[in-house]
Amino acid sequence: MLVDAGGLLLSLFAVWFAERPAPPEKTYGYYRVEILAALVNGVVLCLLALAILVKAYERLGHPQPVPGGPILVGGGGGARGEPAQHAACSTRGPRRASTCGARTSRCWGTR
Repeated sequence: MLVDAGGLLLSLFAVWFAERPAPPEKTYGYYRVEILAALVNGVVLCLLALAILVKAYERLGHPQPVPGGPILVGGGGGARGEPAQHAACSTRGPRRASTCGARTSRCWGTR
């Protein structure tokens, strides 16, 4: 989540920086900053995915016990959240992005 938050902050900074007026010597302005920020974000996410794969491979050789209680609590919360989100999205009225995600609309056909 910290990597995602960092990527969002980097994107926000890039958009803010790209909106600056272009000086005469930079005819394209600062729009390339957005592209470079996207490149940096992609490289960081690829490195994170590689680190996760390495850790997963290491755990295959040395399995560790998994606590069942917290996993059941988290799964139960997700199982209760999905129907609640569907109920919030299927009511008539204005659609809000905060309550109706793209995944829910695509799966349930509520658009």
